[in-house]
Amino acid sequence: MIWDRQGKLVQTLATLPSPEGVPIEGVLTGPRGMHWRPTAPATLVWAEALDGGNPKVKAPFRDRLRLRSAPFQGEAIDLLRLEQRFTGIRWGEREGLAFVTDYDRDRRWQRTFLIKADQTEAGPAPRLVWERSARDRYRHPGTPLSRTLPNGERVIWQSGKSIFLAGAGASPGGDYPFLDRFDLETFQSERVFQCDRGSHESVSGPASREAALIAEP
Repeated sequence: MIWDRQGKLVQTLATLPSPEGVPIEGVLTGPRGMHWRPTAPATLVWAEALDGGNPKVKAPFRDRLRLRSAPFQGEAIDLLRLEQRFTGIRWGEREGLAFVTDYDRDRRWQRTFLIKADQTEAGPAPRLVWERSARDRYRHPGTPLSRTLPNGERVIWQSGKSIFLAGAGASPGGDYPFLDRFDLETFQSERVFQCDRGSHESVSGPASREAALIAEP
């Protein structure tokens, strides 16, 4: 349900059933994972199952990601349809940029796509950025560094056409934390920092926007 600042009910978006009877490793039907988009006013985003929430049902798409803005009238907009189960979204600072992840429970396989929510359906299609086994720590690309917006929400820190990825740097010889600059157009990573074998240092984030700009080539 959505209320205005005076406590008046604006709209009921969904009435969800009891989770009783949901298949093992399945999900509820109807909206789930609902959250306010941090980079747009009064805009809700959520996922919905397209397979009845049952992972054993064969379907061309298991989930869809939807968006709806105030005044919350009319049909929601489909941002993306996913062949596997939606597991998360991380929003960038600008251009409606977001990384969306799905998960294939049979293969234990994760994929991450780049979308731009501000572009129309005629815009570029979602692009596959990373994919790997959920058990493969060695190929983990790292986690995008984030910053807090004036509205208090956390978003991926964008520096020009790049973001920064911090990771544990798992390897057969141990963990060696790293920081990569990742180009949002070419999807190429450049190593900015990696802990050496004589110490254990990890990156928490730039001290300021200027610090991020210094790292630019």
